Amino acid sequence: MPGMTLGMYQQSVSDFLRELANSTNDFRGWINTLAAWAPVYNACDQDERLSLIKEHISPYSALVLGAPQALKGRIMFAAATSCGLANHQLTPSLPGLQWNGSKFLTMAVASKIGQPWINWRRLAPILGELGHGPISEGTDDYRNQREHGHPRNIGIGITTYVSVEEHSEGRTLEFGLKQAIPLETVIEVAVGQHAVAVKAYEALCDLAQEQFGALMAAARATPVPNA
Repeated sequence: MPGMTLGMYQQSVSDFLRELANSTNDFRGWINTLAAWAPVYNACDQDERLSLIKEHISPYSALVLGAPQALKGRIMFAAATSCGLANHQLTPSLPGLQWNGSKFLTMAVASKIGQPWINWRRLAPILGELGHGPISEGTDDYRNQREHGHPRNIGIGITTYVSVEEHSEGRTLEFGLKQAIPLETVIEVAVGQHAVAVKAYEALCDLAQEQFGALMAAARATPVPNA
């Protein structure tokens, strides 16, 4: 029933868009908090900086450096769900365009479901920018290392590392030290990623409008059965 599908679509997508807008604004708020602390931090002595890092700088740094990857996953899930609902109504005979949410969602899966939609093809490359580029390169992939490895410190502190090089004669181990990630770097890369997140959100909104228009047209075109 086109009308029922349209109602489900509207309810689900409205919820996605509201919560993603709130999360994107939270991301900006965390960046603003770090930017507000930066001049205070720079004016402090070493002991005061250590206290600020523990209480304020590190927690918000972890949030802003992790937010882009989290938003990428959530926006991709929202897009895949909306595509799945729309495809179920508009192209039910094409199994390759259907998704019930039961499989692990990857960009390959989302792109397969989203292929009929112009604004998915616009959104997909933007998602590829979230969590990549300067935010990864400038922080030694802090977000991934924090979850799966050994990240560099923020602001103050040396981090040790061991690298392994395989070659024809066997294996070579190297021990080294990494300087802390400057607070200014955290703020700079996060500001750039927030701009990408906003672009992704706008593309998701346009995808929703595109699909809602197609579902409305299908509902209007479906004959109403006689009572």
